Amino acid sequence: MKKILLIDDDPSILLLLKEVFPKEEYLLEYARDGDEGLTKVKEIHPDVIVLDILMPVMNGFEFLDMIKADEKFKLIPIVVYSILQDEKDVETAFDKGAVSYIQKEQSEPKDVLQKVHEIVH
Repeated sequence: MKKILLIDDDPSILLLLKEVFPKEEYLLEYARDGDEGLTKVKEIHPDVIVLDILMPVMNGFEFLDMIKADEKFKLIPIVVYSILQDEKDVETAFDKGAVSYIQKEQSEPKDVLQKVHEIVH
């Protein structure tokens, strides 16, 4: 079973994502900001992280900086799932180590599942 960490401060997004991931194939864990996400990464060592950018406490860009600087976790694939659509934000996410960038307004939760499935299989 693959462990997926979903980091987003919007409970409705977390609920939508929870609904599309098959329970028999994925173990989902949740965090509401980057700081909580770092704690969860250390606890569960996820196979993939799905990361929002605009969050309180520690935003997604700061999270990317922290996780990619840690030798134990820097190879974990990170899929950014954000409302930000500016090309500069997309470029920043990739520069900081994201493997994929999915824009919330131009996609559906099943697109996140499909990308995660591609990464872990």
